[in-house]
Amino acid sequence: MTLHATLALTLAVFTVAAMPSGTARSQTSEIISDPEADGVYASVVSTRFSTGDKPLTELALLQETRAGVDCVGQEKDKKLQPEWRPVVESYRKENARVRIIQSGFNLGVPYSIVTVAQLRKLIRDAGYSKQSPRSNGLGSDVFARFPSGRLVALSAVGFNAERTRAMVAVQFDCFPSWEPGTQSAAVCHAGRHVALEKKGGRWNIVHNVHVGCGWVA
Repeated sequence: MTLHATLALTLAVFTVAAMPSGTARSQTSEIISDPEADGVYASVVSTRFSTGDKPLTELALLQETRAGVDCVGQEKDKKLQPEWRPVVESYRKENARVRIIQSGFNLGVPYSIVTVAQLRKLIRDAGYSKQSPRSNGLGSDVFARFPSGRLVALSAVGFNAERTRAMVAVQFDCFPSWEPGTQSAAVCHAGRHVALEKKGGRWNIVHNVHVGCGWVA
């Protein structure tokens, strides 16, 4: 069975749904259910990281959030426009812990949720291990077989008090941590922070605000 076929059969089964009821209740606060996050995510999931990226027709989305690198720093903080400082602080607060993304968002394209446990199994089944050197491409052959050729990871969203400005990180092809419950070695192939403003009921990417940076593994 191909990876794509396996995903079609298994990725609709969510980790939270499979937990014992007490555990599921304890995780409720970690699930992202903010309707404003819906619009932000829909605006950034199709982010292109290179001119060769193809438009998304289907999406594989990591269930756990990934905040990426906190590269604003004290010097950049001083240069931030005052109206964006609360957004960055909110972003840091919302991403102080791993959050859970479930189905139900309208992202503009069909999508499947991939748990870290499922990703870890796919990577191990392909022959990667904790001892594999970084030069092996960090599982590129596995990620290439996901729908649209990549696995997208999103952060939780930071907002201003008026919820008219937002900040989010979007990354792709995030190698899983090897041990459950840790974030060690959770390297992503590439990612960037994105600033957005809400105008006319729609979230639009803002390019002249430097709330963060981009990075490549």
